[in-house]
Amino acid sequence: MPAEIDRNRARIEDSRQLAAALTPVDCIYIQIVYMTNQTFSGNLPSIAGIHAATPFGMEYARQQVLRHSSRGTPFFRGEPVGMPRIPDSITKTTFYLYPNRKAAEKGHGFGGTGCIIGIESEAQPTTYFLYAVTNWHVAVKGGNSVIRINTSDGKTDIFEHDPSDWQFIPGGPDICALPLHARHPFHDFRFILPDRFATPELIKELSIDAGEDVLMVGRFVDHDGGEINMPALRFGNISVMPTKMRQPTGYVGDAYCIDLHSRSGYSGSPVFVYRTIGQDLTVSGINLNQPGFILCLGIHFGQFSENWDIEDSCETEEEMASLAGKRIVGASGMTTVIPIWEVMRLLNSGDLMINRKRSDAHLAASKPATPRPESAAPIPETVGLNPDEVLKRMLDTPPNPYTVGSKVTDK
Repeated sequence: MPAEIDRNRARIEDSRQLAAALTPVDCIYIQIVYMTNQTFSGNLPSIAGIHAATPFGMEYARQQVLRHSSRGTPFFRGEPVGMPRIPDSITKTTFYLYPNRKAAEKGHGFGGTGCIIGIESEAQPTTYFLYAVTNWHVAVKGGNSVIRINTSDGKTDIFEHDPSDWQFIPGGPDICALPLHARHPFHDFRFILPDRFATPELIKELSIDAGEDVLMVGRFVDHDGGEINMPALRFGNISVMPTKMRQPTGYVGDAYCIDLHSRSGYSGSPVFVYRTIGQDLTVSGINLNQPGFILCLGIHFGQFSENWDIEDSCETEEEMASLAGKRIVGASGMTTVIPIWEVMRLLNSGDLMINRKRSDAHLAASKPATPRPESAAPIPETVGLNPDEVLKRMLDTPPNPYTVGSKVTDK
């Protein structure tokens, strides 16, 4: 152990000398954490304003951190640190729900929220089938089946559906869906792909568990944008991983318990789990090599209530006697989320799957063949085109009935 302490002291002295040589006038104060868990302070150069994009779509600020070469020479390298910037496109994965067209035009009523899921075509990989997903208790039981989605001209477009249009698993989870006929770029939206789902496999691989940060995107009815959709974000943490829970349909199935405030209007909102660089507290010290991620955890469907005593508000003994034993029911701040794999189970069942398979077969059969001379090698569709022309050809490919769009992390 003394030898290790001597090596650390040498590193500290090296870092002080290097910091003195490199620190500009506008330096910042950070902590340097060594493998021995001893924390020291030093002034290191700042490169504020520079961000690094990760494969998961989040952007992190980069900070100069002291490192050592394989033979002990100290040097600085940029590392992503701090709280990530939430992608703007996250809010564009949602839409609002209303009981009728008039309410949708004026932005009146409680209604609810929904999110857009995209499933890639098996026949044409650049084509996606779009689905609107929300809670059964919102669109079917509650009758809030009219969809309002933003458009690229700063306005909205309204799809007048009724409760019978929404498909669900009878007696199943509190979710329902229907094909969404949105058009890109006329409609200003993004969609969530299954590869961004927090599946059981990814949960195990990434060790996602209680305490993880989550965010929810939905309709805060008191300030929802009025005549345009302006979703609000709410933040919290996973309290309990999926356990059996009764849902409004009567179904008893797995659901997350989330420490996150909600209210009417957020039902049907997508909930995302995310982790920042070096956020795993199960490891010793700060590990900047831990990847960050953001994944769709599931669909919000309700919250636990709690009873509040009201006797203390009484001014007289008569009032207190009249209210004795009575309670006010309020929100506890503990919300419930249906796991995202239940959404995939729904989309891969019934008419939703049958119609998608039928459309895929039609797309495969209608793909035009390229004529070629006899005995000649097959002619690629993009032969003779430069990369820009190839990209343009891909973008100009006619969309399927459910249109094409952009992934949730596209900027």
